[in-house]
Amino acid sequence: MERLRNGDMQAFEVLFKAYYEKLCLFANRLTDDLHVAEEIVADTYAFIWEKRETLLISYSFRAYMYRAVQNRCLNHLKHRNVVREYVDHVLQAHLPTHDYQDLVREEELEREVAEAIESLPEKCREIFKLSRYQHLRYSEIARQLGLSPKTVERQMSIALEKLRRHLKHLLAPA
Repeated sequence: MERLRNGDMQAFEVLFKAYYEKLCLFANRLTDDLHVAEEIVADTYAFIWEKRETLLISYSFRAYMYRAVQNRCLNHLKHRNVVREYVDHVLQAHLPTHDYQDLVREEELEREVAEAIESLPEKCREIFKLSRYQHLRYSEIARQLGLSPKTVERQMSIALEKLRRHLKHLLAPA
C-alpha cells in the first residue's frame, strides 16, 4: 500500500492482476451483467489510483476492494431501479391505458432516461445521483463535496430543468 500511495505503477499492476478477474466474477453475480461488472471493477480501480495518496485502508486491500465493488454494484442496482420507477411513473401518468403488454418501448425509455442523466454536466450529475440514488440531503452533499448547500440546491435545480427539457417528449400527453 505504501508503494501504491507513492504512485508506484508496478504495485498498482500487481494489485490489479491479483484481484481483477475475481472481482469481476463477484460483481457479475451481483449485477447479472458481465459488461456492467467489468465496468464497475475498472471504475473501482480507477478510484483507488486517483485517491491513492489519501486513501486509508485499515484492513486488507482484498477486503476493501470486495466491499467497494459490492457498494458500487448496489448503487448500480439502485440506479437501475430508480430509472425503471421513473419510466413506470411516466408511463402510468401519461398513457391513457394501463395495458402494459403494449409497452414494447420500456427498454428504450429506460435508456433515454439514463442517457439524459448521463448528459448532465459532471458536477450536476454527481449531485443529482447523490440526492436521488443515495438519498442524501443537500447539506450532506454539500459537506461531502465541499460546496455550499445553496450551490447544491442550484445544481439540483439545473439538473431537474435539463432532465425535464431532455425528456419532455416522454412527458407530453399522447
